[in-house]
Amino acid sequence: MIHSKRGSLRRVALSGAVLASASMIGVLASPTLASAGSMKTSKTTFTLNCDTGIANGQVTVKTTQKYPKSVAAGASFAIQWKSETIVGGALGEAAYTLAPGGSEKGTITTDDDLSTDATPSTSNVAGAGLNEEGTIKASTFPVYTPPKKTSPKYFTTPDFTAGSAGTDTVSAGDDDATVTIYNKSGGVVTTTTADCTPAGTPAVIATIKVT
Repeated sequence: MIHSKRGSLRRVALSGAVLASASMIGVLASPTLASAGSMKTSKTTFTLNCDTGIANGQVTVKTTQKYPKSVAAGASFAIQWKSETIVGGALGEAAYTLAPGGSEKGTITTDDDLSTDATPSTSNVAGAGLNEEGTIKASTFPVYTPPKKTSPKYFTTPDFTAGSAGTDTVSAGDDDATVTIYNKSGGVVTTTTADCTPAGTPAVIATIKVT
């Protein structure tokens, strides 16, 4: 969810796979954050172009992130985030054709957050992999990261180290995922990968003052 080629929400052969996509995507709240008053909650909506083995198209990603309003230069901070990816068009139709009334469960393998001032400048916040899930009730359907009715409600990025005094901007980059599509009886229909990149300039998901 940041800057980079935009890997997280990203290489799926099927529509739903893209999701998440960042999947793109959210921001973090450092483990050392002080009070709720020092935190900011923001929402961001952006578009990803996704290539899959079944269809190519765009998805809309809606993210919510929580992060510190300001941090000291050299201090560590993180971003808490969750996302809802709307899969429709050619991608949604392909998924619904394969598994009407079914579901998709995936693992985000790359989710790049791009920072203008912090270290690292590009962080794959997916780490060892993040779960995402959606129900294919129609040819347009949402995919949630993390899955609904699960814990935690938000994912947290690895720590960033703030740079020099000024402003640090974090953007959502590439998103890659491995996705399995299930029919409504729970049987596996296919497993594929999705490769998603930002449509245009990577969307800003967090703006943090560095003192």
